[in-house]
Amino acid sequence: MNAIEIRKRNIELGITVKDWADCLGVSIQHAYRKLNGVSPLTLAQADKIQQLLKIDDSDFALYFLSGRSRIS
Repeated sequence: MNAIEIRKRNIELGITVKDWADCLGVSIQHAYRKLNGVSPLTLAQADKIQQLLKIDDSDFALYFLSGRSRIS
């Protein structure tokens, strides 16, 4: 996961960690770990986040298959 691009997209759309948690059906703490690349996303979770962040299918690889996996 490209955590930097995901973070930028969250900011653009005003998406919060709580929104991630609600979307994924997990706790806020677990969503935070997913967002920061500490815990990996499953393909099904990536699909849900793609919808939440309104990411086009053509941009899926940019956000979920490349780049830095963790924000330090």
